[in-house]
Amino acid sequence: MPIGASAIDILAWPPVGTLLPVLDTGGPYSFGSWTFDTFTTGGAGFLPSGTYQVHGTYGVIAVVNGAIPAAWGYDLGLDSGGALGFEGYRYHNRFCQLIPMHQLYSGALWPMDRVDVHYAADMLLWPFRFIGGDRLGLHVSPGIQIDLHYLCVL
Repeated sequence: MPIGASAIDILAWPPVGTLLPVLDTGGPYSFGSWTFDTFTTGGAGFLPSGTYQVHGTYGVIAVVNGAIPAAWGYDLGLDSGGALGFEGYRYHNRFCQLIPMHQLYSGALWPMDRVDVHYAADMLLWPFRFIGGDRLGLHVSPGIQIDLHYLCVL
């Protein structure tokens, strides 16, 4: 028997297949800690070039840009033959850490999650909010560069 979903559920958490990854052209980001409340794009799909708020997105995909240090061994995993070709290979060292934060009415930033990225590409989803204040924290490991692709419904 199919399970129904309310309009609120669909707006807050749309199906992953309806999300378009939009490259943040401010990257790639290298070693250090970064905090974002906006991102810039050169245009993707129906989204024109410009600067957009992080709180208007549904998540982010972090992708390693460039070579992965050979000393960072990995555990063998699924190779689906997809675009990356090594979706299941888990690297021992983390490439980056993602921390989505929500701003409370008091102005304080509250971390909603913490994700250590051990894959060449990893996705983090969060619920959509109509009111702003959300931010994304990113910490990149030494010797690594990360591209961010924000997930938008277009």
